[in-house]
Amino acid sequence: MLFVAAGCTHNACVLKARSGPWIFVGRIVDSEGQPLRHARVHGSLVSSSGRASNDWTTDDAGSFRLQVPVVERGGDVWVTVDALEHGWHPNRAPLHVLHGDSGRPGVVQVGVLKLEGGSFAQRLDDTEMLPLLRTLSDGNRNLSTSHLLYEQLLRELQRRSPAVWIPELKSRWRYTEVHDSFGGEHREVVGDLEMLTVLRRLQGKPDPLRVQLETESIVALAPGDCVLRAQLANRDVEGATFHYQKGGNYRSGRLGRWTIEAVDAGGKSVPASDFNELMGGGMSSYVPLAPGESVEADLRLLHYVGPLRPGAYTLRLVYDDNEVISPPFGYDDLVVAVSAQVQLTVQPRVVTTTKEEQDALRRNFHKLDPDEPVLLLGFGSAGINPSIVAPKTPAEALLAAGWNAVPVLLDELQAETTSTGLRAWALALLYDITGLVDPESAPGAIDCATCVSYPRSINESLHVSAAFGSRTGNGLDPADQERLIGEWRGLRDMVRIEER
Repeated sequence: MLFVAAGCTHNACVLKARSGPWIFVGRIVDSEGQPLRHARVHGSLVSSSGRASNDWTTDDAGSFRLQVPVVERGGDVWVTVDALEHGWHPNRAPLHVLHGDSGRPGVVQVGVLKLEGGSFAQRLDDTEMLPLLRTLSDGNRNLSTSHLLYEQLLRELQRRSPAVWIPELKSRWRYTEVHDSFGGEHREVVGDLEMLTVLRRLQGKPDPLRVQLETESIVALAPGDCVLRAQLANRDVEGATFHYQKGGNYRSGRLGRWTIEAVDAGGKSVPASDFNELMGGGMSSYVPLAPGESVEADLRLLHYVGPLRPGAYTLRLVYDDNEVISPPFGYDDLVVAVSAQVQLTVQPRVVTTTKEEQDALRRNFHKLDPDEPVLLLGFGSAGINPSIVAPKTPAEALLAAGWNAVPVLLDELQAETTSTGLRAWALALLYDITGLVDPESAPGAIDCATCVSYPRSINESLHVSAAFGSRTGNGLDPADQERLIGEWRGLRDMVRIEER
């Protein structure tokens, strides 16, 4: 759902100077005029001297009184008021944008904000768009609110008249030499890539940044467990140098400014990954990318798309230089770079084992204590098999076996005689080994857990001292377990067993 401005003469309103903080007073209603109750509203203030933000929850009438602290020094300021859809994730399009001097703020009546179709940028005509774009392209956009708005405006320009906007973008786009963030005088140039990209599109020329892979076809074992080595290459037709963001958005265990889309042989989109992103961010800087230069990025497929059964698929990689677009986020209102289609063949995973090995693994499973917290890998570690040379516990023995333990775990998971405590262990170990069906998506499936991140290759046993925390639940819920068991039933055909 997109949120747009309503209730004022223009979509961008001028703020007059007053003393005190900014205080925004208004009301949010849905498309039928009914109040949006208990919705969290987020206000961000961005100026040449810094930023401030705050949040407020609407009352039963949909009203809010949002106070945002003043930025100390005066200067140009932009304020956005957003409604938040999913927890702490802000909606991409602002409800309201206000512009003026930050010297002496005061109370601003923003009126009734109605949720309608379209985006904020689409509501602007060219005369309203021009000063907004000029201000944002001149300022420091290394701030989430202002750069997001800047990118949305540029995306909208792609639909506008080339005769009007090509001269403006050509005059405003420039390359400025910068220093690394960690040394010397530094001025970041953020957004010159997006502006150059839109300029080239208006000119009918290829994008300056190309997303490419080392190969046009890939073969992987089910469930699609492979790492794609992507390249970001400067292929600008006029030989321009631009900046890209080096680093950033990696602390979740995947690169957040990327996404991968998969379509099966019947043209049906594969659901996105249920990757559990417990944290984000990361250090970054904006560095120049000269003509012909490229940088590499490794992307684990299952961090972006759901498990893939054996068959043929078509993949497409998408990259944004500033915003997080990995699931559940999208990129419809952003200026992104998209790869050519890549063909993927997923083959069944063959588990070569013996009856003796399967029996030994089954005995280890039944030695697990159903009353103890399960062992849960996180932060991108699940599905990456640790090298445990000399396992000392039943859980370590099952982890050390890797995919060879999957048939036993699937059998025990569905056996009527398996207790809920041992089912919790089966769900956790299946996730630890394969990286599939995150048990934390159903809180009652595993109850308590010891959480371990990035296990190292070790000589004796898995170092639980590497734990990043623990998870305490409210008891096991058979209904939550059954839901995840149902998902595993649908994935059983990924594995084929061959006895030696």
